[in-house]
Amino acid sequence: MLTQLAASLPILIRSFWILATFAALVGLIPLPFAQGFRNAVLLSACRGKLMEIKPPHALGPLSDWTVPQKWFAHFYAIGAIWNTVITFFFLSSPLYYSLDPTHEAVYLMVLVLLEFHLVRRFLETVGLMRYPEQARMHGIAYLFGVVYYLVLPLTVLPDDAFESIAQFDVKMEGVHGAALGTAGKVGQDLLHLLSLRNKLGVGIFLLGSALQSHSHYLLARLAARSGIGSKSPRRRRSTSIPTGTKKTTTPRYRIPRGGGFDYVSCPHYLGEIVIYLGLVVLTGGLVTGPWLVLVWVVANLVLAAGLTHHWYQEHFKTYPKRRRAIIPYIY
Repeated sequence: MLTQLAASLPILIRSFWILATFAALVGLIPLPFAQGFRNAVLLSACRGKLMEIKPPHALGPLSDWTVPQKWFAHFYAIGAIWNTVITFFFLSSPLYYSLDPTHEAVYLMVLVLLEFHLVRRFLETVGLMRYPEQARMHGIAYLFGVVYYLVLPLTVLPDDAFESIAQFDVKMEGVHGAALGTAGKVGQDLLHLLSLRNKLGVGIFLLGSALQSHSHYLLARLAARSGIGSKSPRRRRSTSIPTGTKKTTTPRYRIPRGGGFDYVSCPHYLGEIVIYLGLVVLTGGLVTGPWLVLVWVVANLVLAAGLTHHWYQEHFKTYPKRRRAIIPYIY
């Protein structure tokens, strides 16, 4: 039973990314026959300040189902733990022992870089980012995020890895030492085993990570100056917006400046795209999974960046006209 499920995983994983990409494309392209589905996608894409422009009643009774935006930390915590588990079992599988040393090095590097990315994002989310207390995201987006980070580590593995892992007896004597020993042996020769293209992929990944991390730092610093977020020692400054007979308190947002923000509204999204581009270059044609992830990341973040860019333009008359949404000088 377990072996049969493992054999079907590659098809299920590809289907997941294809359907997710299709949904993002529907959100980008206003097709008249899919307006209801498009509104549901746009609603799921809204979070934080974008919740004020969400399509009303797009998901019926679920339209107002939201969770705190700071729950983003759950994605990275779950992803980091799961990636560690997958890495252990993959390094302990018969398939990994049978791989060419160069391929061993590539797969190990991909999993290590994923772990680095997930841990970094977790630390930034809980220790750096400042979310307003009322910042929310849709519940469906939250559930998708959890599934996304469970599927992601599986996507970068070869198709036959799942059957190999399923057939492997984890109670085998010495398995822990074997896994660590294999990783250590490959790790010692990692730079020697990686080709120039592989190293270029690592460099692109690190460049994207630096851009994203610096952009998050600038956003956190701006939020601190505006008194946004529970980590701020200053009293929160807010604006009151009348809504009927009630008043709604909203954070005072400012225009981000510096670093990548001088060119685009969402350099942290651009950094995410560059990160996954690096994984594609690193793996080359060894596995198709990173390509599927990259296509979805581009479609999803172009959609999210467009919404964010439009929000800034609507709320700030002095918003830089030359600044693009996510791709400098283009979009």
